[in-house]
Amino acid sequence: MSKENKLELIKDLNDIDTDTKEGRLVMAMLAKITTEYQTDKTPGEVLAANVKLANEMFIEGSDE
Repeated sequence: MSKENKLELIKDLNDIDTDTKEGRLVMAMLAKITTEYQTDKTPGEVLAANVKLANEMFIEGSDE
């Protein structure tokens, strides 16, 4: 994977730039997941679970 295409994971809610449309979309998606599907978890816990999933999919032993 080239440096300019390196995946940068958001590991903390404070890392989300809510001044951008993308950042606001991420926050909205986390809120929806947290309130509708993961009601026993906080937004931070939902984010952590997604970071773990992304690591498994794209970083650990990935060929792409």
